[in-house]
Formats: sequence, structure tokens, C-alpha cells
Amino acid sequence: MYAKFVSKDDKFTVSFNTDGGSSVASQTVNAGEKVTKPADPTKANNVFAGWYCDANLTEAYDFNAPVLSDLTLYAKWTAASGTYTVTFNTNGGSAVPSQTVKAGEQAVKPANPTKANSNFAGWYTDAQLTTQYNFNSPVNANITLYAKWTSTGGGGGGGPSTTYYTVTFYSADVKICSVTVPSGTSLGDKMPADPSKPGHIFLGWLDASNNAFTASTPVTSIVDVHAL
Repeated sequence: MYAKFVSKDDKFTVSFNTDGGSSVASQTVNAGEKVTKPADPTKANNVFAGWYCDANLTEAYDFNAPVLSDLTLYAKWTAASGTYTVTFNTNGGSAVPSQTVKAGEQAVKPANPTKANSNFAGWYTDAQLTTQYNFNSPVNANITLYAKWTSTGGGGGGGPSTTYYTVTFYSADVKICSVTVPSGTSLGDKMPADPSKPGHIFLGWLDASNNAFTASTPVTSIVDVHAL
């Protein structure tokens, strides 16, 4: 066994070979640091199965490993089969039925939902509404799409558009209620009453990241909170 040394000032390039999938940008990494795992690429009629160190796809890459040289990572794919469900979260708007889509095929863009005093602004892949969904993309997994809304200003004198988000409350995995508020505001007196459970004491609400959620917490995305 021989020791290998690199200068801490060295920089290395990590390239991603997607084998016919959507392109993934290369990354420049300081010696000894870790490469950032990119978003999964897509490929028609295929499901992404991870990044590998070698073109023969025998050794999965460990993204916790330090980068000590230039390297190329290779995408592994498996043939898509079966069907997947596309669910539409309208964020307080009118209901949109879910769709069952064959693996590798595309979801059908539904008619726009409606919501009082709001304009529909598109479907997004994340609850934070940062990435708009492309309905030309193949469906190779169960997905949930999120509706984005802007305020109509209540029909009054114009003004800047406002995005609204919904907070949904659960107790013992049972939905209690949902509350919709403008982005950046808190629920205040719209908070639901504390739930009760025989033999238990309610300690508060937690979001998906186990952060406390209170009446003064600013709402900046769609949020599910659970009773503690």
C-alpha cells in the first residue's frame, strides 16, 4: 500500500456521464472536499439507479468520500415498468384528480384549478414552488405537483401579486385542518386549537424538519405540521 498526497490548494473536476440521460454539469472541487450530489438526471423509459465510479457500473460512488483527483461518475439506469401516480396539490384551490401514468410516458396537463381572489400560476415540482414542472418530462416515479397562486388583489386597485401557502395540521397522522395565508406571514389567531389525546400531553407542533411551528412562524412554503 502506498500513501498518496495532494496539495490542499489543488482543484479537481468531477464530470457526470449520464449515458444518454439529461445533462448534468461538471463540478470543480477543492482537494479533500466532497462533490455535491446533483439532482437525478432523467431518461425516457428509464429509472435512474445511482452514480457509479466505473463505466461497468460495478462500484457505487460514495458522495461522502473526499475528492483527490479528477474523476468521472457514470449514471446507472434500469428499464421503467409498471405505472406511477401523479398527484396534484392545489394549495387550497379546486380539486384536480390524480393521474395514473405508464412508466416513461407523460402526464396530461390538467385544466387549471381555480381559487377565490387568486390567479393560477402553474404547477411546480416542490412545495417551495421554485421549479416549474415540464409536462413533456417522462414519468418514472410517483410524483406530487404543487399549484402556485398569485393574488388578484380582491378585484380592487391592482398592486403587487401575492403568493399564498397552505399549512396542514395532523395529529397521530390524522388531518385536523388546513390554513392558507400569504407568503411570509404567520397564522396568528388562525392557529387551530391544541389537539387532545387520552393519556398524553400536547407539547406543540413540529414541521417535517422537526422545527417548532407556532402562531408567529412565518409561512414561506407549503407546510405539513404534526402534533408532538
